[in-house]
Amino acid sequence: VECTFTNTELGSLTIEKQTLPNGSPQSFSFSGAINTSLTDGGQAGLGGILPGTYTVTEAALAGWDLTDISCTGDDDSSGDIGTRTATFNIAAGDDVSCVFTNTQRANIVLQKVLPNDNGGTATQDDFLAYIDGGPVNWDAPNEVLPNVQYTASEDTLTGYTPSAWSGDCAADGTVTPAPGQTVTCSITNDDIAPTLTLVKTVINNNGGSLAVSDFPLFINGTPAISGTAYSQTANVQLTASETTQAGYAPSAWGGDCAADGTITLLPGDTKTCTITNDDVAPTLTLVKTVVNDDGGDLTQADFPSFIDGSPVAWDTPTAVTANEVHTASETEQNGYLASTWGSDCAADGTITLLPGDAKT
Repeated sequence: VECTFTNTELGSLTIEKQTLPNGSPQSFSFSGAINTSLTDGGQAGLGGILPGTYTVTEAALAGWDLTDISCTGDDDSSGDIGTRTATFNIAAGDDVSCVFTNTQRANIVLQKVLPNDNGGTATQDDFLAYIDGGPVNWDAPNEVLPNVQYTASEDTLTGYTPSAWSGDCAADGTVTPAPGQTVTCSITNDDIAPTLTLVKTVINNNGGSLAVSDFPLFINGTPAISGTAYSQTANVQLTASETTQAGYAPSAWGGDCAADGTITLLPGDTKTCTITNDDVAPTLTLVKTVVNDDGGDLTQADFPSFIDGSPVAWDTPTAVTANEVHTASETEQNGYLASTWGSDCAADGTITLLPGDAKT
């Protein structure tokens, strides 16, 4: 009788847990040839095993990504990140070790600052926020892959000036968070003070001599100079006004103002309100009195009247040019003694009128 004793050298397999960032207390579960839970730096093994194929699978964990499975001790043993599985091809005497590396997700928080110190009423919801072009909410953690550069951005709003990004972001909004890191990036949108300009036009086509400076302008009672832009508070009703002058007819307010001079500006507005003051042509009325107390029978119609040599009708207001000397005259008739001129005229019939005057 002959007996053969065959001995097969046994092998072993070991798994090790590594986390990024290092030192995480989070526990990761494994199943298959080895059923266990490991934290960073932990190991579990199976020794004295016969040659063969063994597998160990790691369960997925929210907020963490399996980023590497590195096996040593036998070239036939390998890891598949997609299936989260290490395959151990144990030959006689093999001692194979595989390290499962997990990287913790990072978070980016975007914050909005709104001073609204010039009357603006916008809220953060009026500014859409993005990370790499994808919409996100303000003040909320947004989970991202670590060690990857991201860019924060926003939709701007008319009337608001955006600052550079700050906090953990660079000025252009870029940031590269480390594993497990929560970074916060801030941007300020400052409401732009609107401006209002009052423009005064003076028309002196009837002899007037006043200038723009003779008509004081005001915004809500505060003096303003024509053609100068003044910063205002947004979303507040403003009223443009002026000090009128005798002999000048003011128009309604125009431009961006309502006819009564009111206007409400939005942040960043640049508005202009206009008003025109036109000199009013003065009028001169010539009045004839005929006294027939000595038998005469002529009437005023028998005495043609003139202003500066131009015929006019008695008792009728006639428009003339202001700030010029005008002369009233008449055609006298034999047998009638003419008085000197009177009322508003000098004795020789001369008179100088101001804009808007109505003289006799």
